Amino acid sequence: MTLIKIKKVVKYLLALIFHFSGFNYYHISKLNSHYILMFHRLDDDNDILNISIPLSYLSDIIIWAKGLGEIVNMTDLLIQKEKKVRVCITFDDGFKNIKSITKIKPNIPSTLYLSTAYVESEKKFWVTELETLILRCEKRSLDLTSFCLDVYELDTIQKKHIAIRLLNSQIKKLHPASIEAVVKYLRLILPRHINDNQQFLNWEEIEYLISVGMEVGGHTHSHVISSKVTADEFRKEIVMSNNLITNNTGKPPKHFAYPNGRIQDISVFSRDILKNHGYMSAVTTIEGPNSIEDDPYMLKRFNVSKDRIENPWGRPSKAMFTTMLVNPISVH
Repeated sequence: MTLIKIKKVVKYLLALIFHFSGFNYYHISKLNSHYILMFHRLDDDNDILNISIPLSYLSDIIIWAKGLGEIVNMTDLLIQKEKKVRVCITFDDGFKNIKSITKIKPNIPSTLYLSTAYVESEKKFWVTELETLILRCEKRSLDLTSFCLDVYELDTIQKKHIAIRLLNSQIKKLHPASIEAVVKYLRLILPRHINDNQQFLNWEEIEYLISVGMEVGGHTHSHVISSKVTADEFRKEIVMSNNLITNNTGKPPKHFAYPNGRIQDISVFSRDILKNHGYMSAVTTIEGPNSIEDDPYMLKRFNVSKDRIENPWGRPSKAMFTTMLVNPISVH
């Protein structure tokens, strides 16, 4: 048994103890907190950056969430300030395959944070395109030092996985124009391959999702990280995104998700710009539950991925899910 497998087994055993001892349920019910769950793509395929989850897993998660409390969208969460367990289902970016949520059950309250530049376009999200390009690369190494990045070894599949994760982390530190320059360079030197998972929703599909219970929020126009741009650049992104959402859905967005969403990714000017343009909340990727007293422009979320809720044999586990929400010994 490999070290990684052993760690997974140990983590699973701990999750079983915390779950079946009642510790997790006691902790969740005692706090009466709000849990915002973050998803990106609904897909059975594995991906290196871990942003896809099978639809069947989401179906299980919805059942488990209902067992903890009430599932609501972001508007109801913010307006109905109730001190009880509530769960929000949120999707970032606007990938086309999130339409499959309607196969579970219609009218599931949820919130979609759209990066509007990708709606009805053939553009590929640079994060997923980068993954595809490197996986199909036949080079033994990739030199990006001219972009103030590193040299990445690609001669084995394991090294490609490491390169994808490392490059994904490093490239986010650049200005959006520099990110686009890196991706354009990779398109020139590496073989390209179209992946259906990279396709985004169109406005007709978004209207349909709204009709079955999903609300639409903003995620900037082109997925810029606010700490990497100026206040004027960020404001323009918000205006473009708001205008497109309002003109195509008839409703201005009221909720926002910070791209990347870590504390270092959120600029000091973001809050005022969002307030001035009518937003009533903003979610981060900082992990944890929320209370009704928390800052509505710095709400925390749980990134729900396959590896966080699977048992060591590749099946979704309720024990792993509830332990993720409680994280009793900070190992999940």
